[in-house]
Amino acid sequence: MDKDASPYSSARPALEDSWLDLIEKARQGLGIDQCSLCTRAGIDNRQWRQLKSGRIDEDAIGSVAKALGLGIRGTLMLARDQYAPPSVSVDGLLQLVMPFPMLGSPDGTVNAYLIYDKDSSDALVFDGGTEAEPFFAAIEKLKLNVRAVFITHTHRDHIGALPSLHSSFPDAPVYAHHSELLSDCMKPVEDGETLSIGAFTVEARHTPGHSTGSMCYVVEGLERPVAIVGDALFAGSAGRSGAYWKTAIETLKNRILSLPEGTLICPGHGPTSTVEYERRNNPLFPHLS
Repeated sequence: MDKDASPYSSARPALEDSWLDLIEKARQGLGIDQCSLCTRAGIDNRQWRQLKSGRIDEDAIGSVAKALGLGIRGTLMLARDQYAPPSVSVDGLLQLVMPFPMLGSPDGTVNAYLIYDKDSSDALVFDGGTEAEPFFAAIEKLKLNVRAVFITHTHRDHIGALPSLHSSFPDAPVYAHHSELLSDCMKPVEDGETLSIGAFTVEARHTPGHSTGSMCYVVEGLERPVAIVGDALFAGSAGRSGAYWKTAIETLKNRILSLPEGTLICPGHGPTSTVEYERRNNPLFPHLS
């Protein structure tokens, strides 16, 4: 991200999901139990246990991916640790990576973002992360004026610092989908609504699945378009969406991966990517590659 602000962004985060994580999300989302999946894939319990233990059997992995309607090439890229979205630096964009340890994932992290105009110092905050200090440090160093806060969804790891941010910048409206307004400080933003704030325009796109009110924000005004997607889409995967899995995947295809190929995708967890890279490689969209 912006080299001038790099002291406040940690090292590029690892992928949010392994190939096994993706398989489990897809299996649950499609309502397929483990035994049925093995039958569809033509593998036995021993092979499945070996896969779960970390063995890379490419034929078996390909069969499992095919049984779930996933792209075989992209799934194998994940399994081989070859899934590597491009690292793109954009002036005026800062990714803040904050700790979010969970059971089974003690090194887990969550992303929040600052987008700012160097000439006016106007800044937009996207999601609240888990800690306020990274925001305050970057805002102070860059002498920014926070004009608005946008929330992709209100799961706790994305709004932990929101009270502190609102207290410190009370004149900055906090936008979220109308179904996820948790306090009087939040204002509804609707699907298709476009807000002009200083040098930036922000288009809200409703991407339900991971949460009812999940929103993607497409920002124009930097050197390339930026899509802040929350947990709707990850590099190589997507957020868990349960029974809404099929609908969520179709929504992501039409609402995010239909953006120009150079659009930078900024997810709530894991590294950034581009529309081009995800269209070509994300296993969830084999028909786009």
